[in-house]
Amino acid sequence: MLFILIDLFMTGDSFQSKEIALKIFELGLKKYPKNTSYILKYLSHLAHQNDDNTTRVLFERVLTSLDKERSWPIWSEFLSFESNVGDLASLMKVEKRRSNAFESECKMKETSLLVDRYKYLDLYPCTNQELRAMDYQIEQDPTMNRNFLASSKNNLNNREQPV
Repeated sequence: MLFILIDLFMTGDSFQSKEIALKIFELGLKKYPKNTSYILKYLSHLAHQNDDNTTRVLFERVLTSLDKERSWPIWSEFLSFESNVGDLASLMKVEKRRSNAFESECKMKETSLLVDRYKYLDLYPCTNQELRAMDYQIEQDPTMNRNFLASSKNNLNNREQPV
């Protein structure tokens, strides 16, 4: 129901309708502060509005309020956002902060984290054999947990070879 209201206000071109959509998102965030899929929708909305500063502020606000297990998809989306609109310095800062937050999970996975940095959609910077050698596993859904820990090895075998 909430998304129907937001879509209704987003269809208008006026500044006022965009402000109403943002207020609805904010009210939803107050009601569902731990709902990762809702937070990702809100972040996606802000990113599509080309409001980079507000999007970054929301990332920071949400990451400080979520527990470690729920925050992984938000960190992944933050890295994706910075790789698309930010510069290398801001991307590296976010990567370092994520590594500090998930120190035990990221330890000895530097190569997998580099693959995450340079991938784009389903395009990877290396071949299937190289990914298998690194024990890199492909994420199927951005709302799921941990790129390099998430999916089964069958997904890796079903990918086409890069050109």
